[in-house]
Amino acid sequence: DPLGLVSAVPPSIGLHVRVYNNIVQPVCPMFTAALEGQSFNYLTIPVLQVEKGLPFNVDVAVRGMAYGVFMFYGAGVQWTAFKSFLFGVPDVALSFFYNSVSAADILSFNSTSLAATVSVGLPIIKPYITAAYDSGMLTVADTLLRERGIPLSTLEGKFSGGTRLEIGLNLQPLPFIYANACYGLSVYGNTGFSGSVGLRF
Repeated sequence: DPLGLVSAVPPSIGLHVRVYNNIVQPVCPMFTAALEGQSFNYLTIPVLQVEKGLPFNVDVAVRGMAYGVFMFYGAGVQWTAFKSFLFGVPDVALSFFYNSVSAADILSFNSTSLAATVSVGLPIIKPYITAAYDSGMLTVADTLLRERGIPLSTLEGKFSGGTRLEIGLNLQPLPFIYANACYGLSVYGNTGFSGSVGLRF
């Protein structure tokens, strides 16, 4: 739901914890190098997101985290194009986000995402489905590619763009508490699970 202009003073704050399964296989050796040899199957990223409600059902958000050699930040805007006040009638929201993740001087990945979300308001629970188009650019240190024996051709076009689908649930047991859980399949060939909890004022 949109925050609204007067409901976001102070702005709502959410701590988002995301767990990605089999994150982009061609990049796994690079992340392993960034983690100084530690291998992994799951990458967990806790992200703090601060949101501010504006007029006309528009919300803006900034988010970020830093851990060791990893740094993530992003910003975006969401517009609730249609807000239903009738039981069972879906809401429609459009959003645009920019995100950037880097690991020291080893790699960086910048991406943009344009998404449409349809959700149905039920008591406490609000299921939704999101269709998005993601595009990005991956930059990797040449020395790492040579050390790992990874041909550049295996990465070219891998992150140029494509669709992403998500299904999930928004929960709001109390007016000032919200939670979210979702499952998604991205163009990059990996599945992802994410969840979040937060407060809204």
